[in-house]
Amino acid sequence: KAMLKDPKHRAHEAMSQACKRFCPHCNQEYMKSDGCNKITCKCKRMSCYLCGEKLDDKKPYLHFGHGCELWTNTEAMEQMDRSKRQAAGRKVLVEAGIIDEAETQS
Repeated sequence: KAMLKDPKHRAHEAMSQACKRFCPHCNQEYMKSDGCNKITCKCKRMSCYLCGEKLDDKKPYLHFGHGCELWTNTEAMEQMDRSKRQAAGRKVLVEAGIIDEAETQS
């Protein structure tokens, strides 16, 4: 428990949690390595990998092209995840007073 009080440890934990994705229907964690952003979970329901929104079972593709793209190249996805991890870690360090808000803007 002493480790959890360490802000740097909390920042690392927040960074690893930041990119986890869960099915909005059954809460099952999933990971995508390639393919399109229409995810079909083990529960057989569909969601958007990018925003996590539930997709219409009959017309799942209507969601895409209005903010979320059906296909995202691997490099772009990795950059999005890297940004999420960095933001989560910075938030913990700012809240703990380790770094100030101005340092997060650079």
